[in-house]
Amino acid sequence: MVISGHHRMKMHTITLHIRFLFLLAIISPLLYSCGKNTSFLSVFPRNVTLITQDYWWAGEDGEHRIKTKLPATIGGVKYRYHYIILDEKADSLKKAESQLNRRKNDIIIVDPVLTLKMKSDFFKAVGKTHFFIFFNEIPGSFSSTNPYNKSVYIAFNSKNIYIEAGKICAELIEGGFSSFSGDPAYTVNKETKIGILYYPRSRRVMENLDSFKKGFINHGKGIENESKLIEAKINNLNNRQAAQHSLQDLKEKGAGLFILLTLDLTPYCLDILEKIGGIAVVENAENADIYKDVILFSIDRKPAEGIKEALKAFLNVKRKNSRVEVGSSITWGKFFKGEIDVR
Repeated sequence: MVISGHHRMKMHTITLHIRFLFLLAIISPLLYSCGKNTSFLSVFPRNVTLITQDYWWAGEDGEHRIKTKLPATIGGVKYRYHYIILDEKADSLKKAESQLNRRKNDIIIVDPVLTLKMKSDFFKAVGKTHFFIFFNEIPGSFSSTNPYNKSVYIAFNSKNIYIEAGKICAELIEGGFSSFSGDPAYTVNKETKIGILYYPRSRRVMENLDSFKKGFINHGKGIENESKLIEAKINNLNNRQAAQHSLQDLKEKGAGLFILLTLDLTPYCLDILEKIGGIAVVENAENADIYKDVILFSIDRKPAEGIKEALKAFLNVKRKNSRVEVGSSITWGKFFKGEIDVR
């Protein structure tokens, strides 16, 4: 079959049209992104790696819940998430370094507990990453180790919520309450003392503790309320034996309601309270169902919301270190029997 010159020209024109349409399909999103004042490269997904410990997104389905809470797209920029979920072992950060170096990381998110543990060796090992997201504070070793990297840290506006938590506990002690089971080990009355176990090496923990005590002491009978507070410190988050001893000591001194400002040691502390008897106020109890017979209420920050705001900040980051702020809330446990309103 012989194809005439006219037909060859027509087929060539059709081919050019097809190629043009194909090229247009590729560059249209790029042109759109430029029109939206975002980076030309924003159509390419950015790799975000979240390093966390089980307690922060607790439970067997923790990774699934992370995925459902984090945004896939912000301001036309797509994000592809990777997860490194660590245990409590001392060498877990070394494992994180190894996994991070296997892929390109545009952004690394470090959960609140791990932020406290970060050392300069870690930042040197993953120094090619451009952006970091931290919670509560920026590790002192970060800036000195990574002079060219930028970071955003997420601050939780928690002062007022801890004051409110203190007021609630004062009201509950005054009015008395118990679990649905009626078990005396989970009953609080006017004779009950509040045992506070806390980690003193975190500035945030100390600020939250001060706010809680302020709310408790100033609500109701003042100095009498202050005498109901008994405290113990845990200086090493890996020392479970010390935590157990402290909780037992607080129990023997009359504590029936416990305030646990113990970061990633909290699940173990709840295990102890299940055995010796006691009701707890905790932080970030994503695993409340696991300890439903122990947790009175949880002071919950909103990490997913904070991460979303931090990712937005990266789109227009101008300073080396930026700050975003999100709120906190109180989530009641499932066993509480009674009514309370301190507002």
